[in-house]
Amino acid sequence: MAQILIYSFVTGTQVLLLALALFLVYSVSKVQNFALGAIGAGIAYSLYFGISVHLPIFWVVLMTFFVAILLGVVNFLLNEPLTKKQEYLFALLTSFSFAIVLESLISIMFGTDGKNLVSGILPVFEFGSLQIPVPGLFTLCLGILVAVISVFFIKYTSWGRMLRAIAENSSSAEGSGINSRKVRLFVYIVASIIAGVIAILAGLNTALTPTMGFQLVIMAFIAFLVGGVSDIKGTIVASYLITLVPESVIGSLQGISSNWKMVLVFVVAFVLLALRPSGLFAREQRES
Repeated sequence: MAQILIYSFVTGTQVLLLALALFLVYSVSKVQNFALGAIGAGIAYSLYFGISVHLPIFWVVLMTFFVAILLGVVNFLLNEPLTKKQEYLFALLTSFSFAIVLESLISIMFGTDGKNLVSGILPVFEFGSLQIPVPGLFTLCLGILVAVISVFFIKYTSWGRMLRAIAENSSSAEGSGINSRKVRLFVYIVASIIAGVIAILAGLNTALTPTMGFQLVIMAFIAFLVGGVSDIKGTIVASYLITLVPESVIGSLQGISSNWKMVLVFVVAFVLLALRPSGLFAREQRES
């Protein structure tokens, strides 16, 4: 059971990181960006391509970083006109269409079978009888670091104040001298890089597939909604709740297949949304 929880924390951290990327994009554009899962997969596959053709590691990293920026810019350019017109539903559909196109291109170029970023057995850290692969441990550490930095960044820095100002009223923010377009472009690129890091870490833990980002982005979106679209702390807590609870149920009850995982995720989300429709910590926010 403890081993299952460790792997669940790793998955929950992947969900958390992608949910934070969704949170950042939504905070400055009001767009639910479903393309982030496919963007992450595209970035991971660019790393795989560089490794498979035996490029020097410097050029592999540089190429992967360039692809992350490029996909972030393309995603921004597709959504920005609709964001300006406040046509958020069409922007959501555009991001979903972009995801389908990316996944199709990956399938055409690399095939649909799983690809391994590294060969052989991954090194493992052991804590008594418990084990965790190195990429999983790195994922946990990165998730904690990014979560702490994100909360501090949004609440206590000038950039965070700009994000909040744009989220509350983009027109007023521009009237006070903030270039909303540049801020949104920067956020889209950062979100793209975060999605790429998640996909690469997930690929190290398992294997790369063209649709690898779809389930993660669905779970991240659920965590984003359950936690509260304007509350980063709620998003952090919800990311772990919708991951740990289903895995704990599956692990503790005999005869339940892992195929029930997404069903349980939606059950947990339904219950939490019924109890806290405005977010996990909505009451605390209103009182403050």
